[in-house]
Amino acid sequence: MRALYSDEEELLRESIASQAEKLVPTGVADLQRFDDAEIWRRLADGDLLGLGLAEDQGGVGTLLDATIVATALATVVAPVPYLGCAVLPGRLLAAAGASAELIGRIVAGELRVAVGFDAGLRSIAQLGRDEGALAWDSARAAAALVIGSDRRLVAVAVGDPTRSFDLTRQIGTCDPTSVVDVGDLGGPLSDESLLAWESAAMVMLAADTVGLMQGAVKLAVEHAAGRIQFGVPIGSFQAVQHLIAEAHVDAEGGRGLVNYAAWAVDHRPVSEVAAAAHIAKAYCAGAGQKVCEATIQVHGGMGMTWDSRVHLFQRRALTDRMTLGDETVHHARIAES
Repeated sequence: MRALYSDEEELLRESIASQAEKLVPTGVADLQRFDDAEIWRRLADGDLLGLGLAEDQGGVGTLLDATIVATALATVVAPVPYLGCAVLPGRLLAAAGASAELIGRIVAGELRVAVGFDAGLRSIAQLGRDEGALAWDSARAAAALVIGSDRRLVAVAVGDPTRSFDLTRQIGTCDPTSVVDVGDLGGPLSDESLLAWESAAMVMLAADTVGLMQGAVKLAVEHAAGRIQFGVPIGSFQAVQHLIAEAHVDAEGGRGLVNYAAWAVDHRPVSEVAAAAHIAKAYCAGAGQKVCEATIQVHGGMGMTWDSRVHLFQRRALTDRMTLGDETVHHARIAES
């Protein structure tokens, strides 16, 4: 694999980042009221909601392409359910052999379906076993996918949003008693297909965290260059320079791990993909919290106020960290393997 993006991949990153910067507001209150219809339409028109899926399922490109889009959106902490209502449910339905018509509606942006997680956000919710299932990143989702007793997917209704720590993602409740007909959901899921889906989901969460780290570092650099103390920018202080430089190095380390894990999804056996995904998720879970906390420190006390959006990066990074397990969970998985 290549360590750096190709010209086409870099063009994709620049295009998404540019559109996100123009369409996504910077005010905290405006972000919470943001209408994602226009950016969702653009993602659909650009065939970006089906990245990484097979062509016969309406997909194009690779999972690495999907991580590039996710990272670019996260750099501006965009409240757009790209992971929750496109990449994750699309791959889960593909793994189950769902109809091309159903997947096609998701890829075209006509239908939003989320994935239902257990109350701890550790794994996909299972009917009859998990109480208080949550529809993760489910803004405007018509239903959430959970696993039935026969290991087949079941689409259930999405209830009211919860009071989430993450102010840029909607996490709704799931009603397991209310089944929703969204189309042919396919057959039973095998252990291997579930492992492959979980690995890809971990890679996407790590990619989102990389974008958050990059965006937070950018805000820290801008603040350090403009904030004057003792007659000079605080960015001229060596302690601040070291803090930002270390945060940048941590973010770049995460990007390298995510790129390899995403490449492995399309080129390596499932067992190797799982190992790479655990490593990427473990690293980014810990580094994301560390980097976002450091950038808040650069902003000083205002970093935790509504006058600054840097704390939104930390909130989302912490939610990414706990979804599908934090670094302690994945360090244990790595040790077991």
